[in-house]
Amino acid sequence: YAWWRGYRWYRLHDTIANLSTAVVMVLTIGYFEPSRAIYDWIERHCSTGWLSQSAWWQLLIAFVVLDFILYWIHRIAHKNGLLWAAHEVHHQSEEMNYSVALRQSSFLYLNSWLFLLPFAVAGFSVDVLRSVHLVSLLYEFVVHTKAFSSIPWLERVFVMPVHHRVHHARNEAYLDRNCGSVLIIWDHLCGTFASEARDDPVQYGIHRKLPSHSPLVANLIGFRDVLSKTVRSVLGRASGQPGEQAHQAKQAGGPPVTPALPQA
Repeated sequence: YAWWRGYRWYRLHDTIANLSTAVVMVLTIGYFEPSRAIYDWIERHCSTGWLSQSAWWQLLIAFVVLDFILYWIHRIAHKNGLLWAAHEVHHQSEEMNYSVALRQSSFLYLNSWLFLLPFAVAGFSVDVLRSVHLVSLLYEFVVHTKAFSSIPWLERVFVMPVHHRVHHARNEAYLDRNCGSVLIIWDHLCGTFASEARDDPVQYGIHRKLPSHSPLVANLIGFRDVLSKTVRSVLGRASGQPGEQAHQAKQAGGPPVTPALPQA
């Protein structure tokens, strides 16, 4: 469609990088996500049995609850340094197209699976969870596009491409906004909703330029930054001055930063 209409929505090197990262994710993610045995054990020994059947209304409840949990997983991933190190892989592209939807981290489920354990307690089988999650993933794939403009009557309830384009922006006004997966109502209710302003067009990507298009660099550079920041913080405390401030002063060529003393 983009080629037919003459839109430059895809760049060759960016698309190859996105697809390469997706291939690495598929090949490695099994090593980093927890065993199904953990979920099955909790379901067998801790389940309330409230929602153990697969009636349509129970599936609907599962879908809505999962969407709410995914909203919070997504929102926390934008605030927590370790989770962001995994999630930033999806935001590194400076384009917005369906290849970006496939650009995911090998560490995608590093910690987020813990948020899904209440499903086991409620009695949902892992097969039910995966079924409703698959529907959510398919919907999330569809909204990674510039092809659709505003559809007001749907935008009140559902995440639409116009919302998710804002989410992928690095503009200051749009950071950490529109974290919903399928339903946008969570963003409205929790104060994270934002619309694109006409005088502030979306700029995609993150603030740091990647040194390479390698999927290994894409997956590991965020964790390198977390480790570097942690080491600087520890060394800063050991030397008696805040680690980040000491690092910034050194980078600027200024004098060492002396921590302020508490006033009486």
